[in-house]
Amino acid sequence: MPTFPILAGLSAVVLLWLVSSPAPTQPVPLPKVPPLPGPLDPFGRPDPFDPLGSPRPAPKVKVQPPQSQPPQSQRPLQQPPARPGVAPAAPNPPRPQPRLDPVAETKLLMEGLLDANLRGLSNTLRQPPADVQTWLFGRGQALLIAETANLLMLRPPRGTAGQAEWMERATELREAAVRLAQSAAAQNYVRSRTGLAEVAIACNRCHQRFQVNVKVNPFVEP
Repeated sequence: MPTFPILAGLSAVVLLWLVSSPAPTQPVPLPKVPPLPGPLDPFGRPDPFDPLGSPRPAPKVKVQPPQSQPPQSQRPLQQPPARPGVAPAAPNPPRPQPRLDPVAETKLLMEGLLDANLRGLSNTLRQPPADVQTWLFGRGQALLIAETANLLMLRPPRGTAGQAEWMERATELREAAVRLAQSAAAQNYVRSRTGLAEVAIACNRCHQRFQVNVKVNPFVEP
């Protein structure tokens, strides 16, 4: 059976249907619907993290700057709370400050330190020392006399009448002994003998003022 007349008839039917069908119309725009409100936070406000609605900025929170704390050394010490039935521990009493208390008699200082080193220097300076060690030993003896003057300042006489002059005489003795030590360190024989004489004069002036029946004579055998 020939197929050409059949295909021609079908083509005519399709063309007739296309011609008789109405023209397409313009689509009608749909009204815009606002997005559905999402869940609310505990205060009744839209949740800024709602995935269904548009993102909303989070409310601004004013952050207070941190207050400056005083240094640890200036903070008051906080006592731990007392336990019921237990008495709080008493604070430690302040420690007493050390004080200088003389323990030896003044006469012992004179005989054991001052007079002993004076006699030693008299023997050392009878003639020029032969070596450096002898000069150093003489310097040490002069410094011990100066320290004895410091110890005498801790033992002023009772009462206020002679305390000021006691301090003056002790200071005079200390200064004379320091000059003697400097002369010995410089190995100056003439100045060292002169310095020893000045130390003896300072001792005798103090003895005369406070009525001590002792006279110091350097370079003289007792």
